[in-house]
Amino acid sequence: MSFVLLTNIEYDYLLNAGGNASIAFFATLRFSKKSIVIKKVGKKGPLALIEDVTGLSRTTVIKHFPLLLELDMVKVHPNGNVAIHGRQWSDKNLPRLTDRKLIPITICEKFNDTKTMVAFVRVHSNIQRQKSQIGKKAEQIKLLREELSGATRSLKNHHAARQMARKGINLPTLVQNTCLNSTISNHGFYKLLKNSDLRTENTKRIGYNFKKKLLRLGLIIQQRDVRLASRLKSKHGLEQLQDSEKFGGFFLGSSGIYYEYSPRIELGNSPYVGNKKKQV
Repeated sequence: MSFVLLTNIEYDYLLNAGGNASIAFFATLRFSKKSIVIKKVGKKGPLALIEDVTGLSRTTVIKHFPLLLELDMVKVHPNGNVAIHGRQWSDKNLPRLTDRKLIPITICEKFNDTKTMVAFVRVHSNIQRQKSQIGKKAEQIKLLREELSGATRSLKNHHAARQMARKGINLPTLVQNTCLNSTISNHGFYKLLKNSDLRTENTKRIGYNFKKKLLRLGLIIQQRDVRLASRLKSKHGLEQLQDSEKFGGFFLGSSGIYYEYSPRIELGNSPYVGNKKKQV
């Protein structure tokens, strides 16, 4: 796998304008060009030139190139050359963001896999934020436990524990509401893929299929969390549990009724860490 760098300015702009496919198409163009412009060869038009340089199908080029022209992310010169604007142009001409970051987009042999890599950027960010929050909550739990046991050794930690108490943060509630593992539901995967909170009839199925792609590509690792809820082996008992305050996840197994919590989701062989053969 190889990757190309986009700024978060370009990523957000294209995501809002055309979604994952527009980002994937622009990233493929930037990765494929050998110089500032794609020079015209013979009598070939812009679409044929892009098809040759990128290896993408004519259908894909026809579908996504016009939007990039409309957004001024690419430009066709009078002599037939095609210019792909760079990061400096984007910094000057696109809506600014508070923090400028570089985002690596992995370019795959299949365009659909490149689109998946584009959406994975948001999955990666979500898991990293969860880990940060988990670490913060774990530190708060540690401080409160030390304070309650009288084992607090520093004045700084004592003041931090007192401040949490004034905010109404207590140990039992914090422990009960703190998830020790990063997790994303099927609906959560759907939201990250579509960059939208809108629900459809197939929301969970779409999210599940997206998760399967990430698992297939080795980008995430899933660890199921299944626990025995009752030793009753009856469909009636299963229906009662499904209708109770605890929702979903119940199923009959060999030893009784089990409950499956949201699975633990961890980052796998992330393109941010390894397999970086080329960057642009």
